[in-house]
Amino acid sequence: MSTTVPPQGSYYHVLGVTPTASVEEIRAAYRRLARTLHPDARGGQVDPAMASVNEAWRVLSDPGRRATYDASLRARPVLTGEAGSIEHDVDEDEDEDALAELDDGWDELDPAEARAARRLAVVLAVTVVVVLILLGALFLYAFTRSGTLPPPRHSGTPIPILVL
Repeated sequence: MSTTVPPQGSYYHVLGVTPTASVEEIRAAYRRLARTLHPDARGGQVDPAMASVNEAWRVLSDPGRRATYDASLRARPVLTGEAGSIEHDVDEDEDEDALAELDDGWDELDPAEARAARRLAVVLAVTVVVVLILLGALFLYAFTRSGTLPPPRHSGTPIPILVL
């Protein structure tokens, strides 16, 4: 491991590794902390630190998320220790466009994650449509019952019903 000190409060700090740590070092640190903080090891008591450890592992174990997280750390202001002084820890040689750095990894989505995202989008779209139809029917019923809307007139001919 390198001698680089992780920023206070960062996911690297939570796991006790340096920002240059390999995936194997991150995995070992996560497992070490999970063995001590997991509710099964604590008699069923949930330690709030376990959620932080899980979130740190979720981000740092995935190369795309880790690259995005590292880019956000580089753009964060860093306290220098002097009262009221803040330095921005950004290298001048790096790409000027921070948004371009944050977009890295989206082009290389895991196919399973892409399918899951598309499935979720379809479910949400169908849910929105169904909710809008039900709300329309509810308002129509409410207006008809309140007398605001005149009741429909029947001419005696059956109305064709569209079945989906």
